[in-house]
Amino acid sequence: MNITRFLALIAVGMLSGTWVRADSAHYVINLDGWDDPQSFTFIPNPILPPPSEIDPCLPVGDVCGDASIRISSGGGSQDESGEFTFNSDQANADGNIFFANTGPLIGSVEITVQLNNDELNDQFECSGGNIFQNCGFVVNDPPSDVTLDIYYYNPFTPGGGIPSLAPEPSQWIVLLVAFAGIIAVRARKQSA
Repeated sequence: MNITRFLALIAVGMLSGTWVRADSAHYVINLDGWDDPQSFTFIPNPILPPPSEIDPCLPVGDVCGDASIRISSGGGSQDESGEFTFNSDQANADGNIFFANTGPLIGSVEITVQLNNDELNDQFECSGGNIFQNCGFVVNDPPSDVTLDIYYYNPFTPGGGIPSLAPEPSQWIVLLVAFAGIIAVRARKQSA
């Protein structure tokens, strides 16, 4: 097998891998039981608090509550890269808001929300769906408000989480070299 055919095979493999990664770069945030409109801030790859400080139920206990927030794979209508905000009134009838990660790999997430007065004594629940094994709440209570920090961490696969929709630069280089090889082979065949 000559080098150009080898490069062509690598290009096809890389392109297939890029399509698979692009598909898994889509994720959905599901909101259930929150006030409308409620503003949330999504922070990728934060510094996490110690796991002993967080729990998927607030208050901590056997029964999780009314307002819940989940991250799962799927969707992909809004491209996002880095920190961004979203509102509960953006959710569809099922409580879903769809996103696609165009930035670097997201291995953990922090979502913050300032609670309204009628939510101060509510119970809350979070889930990392099929992306993150763990999630939990940290309550910050400055004098004028109560802010929930919701952390998602421990992806199901090592080095996993929410991959990037965009191919990495090294993938583009291999694809360009491989396609240049394909063009060279075709030009050589046509001239012969």
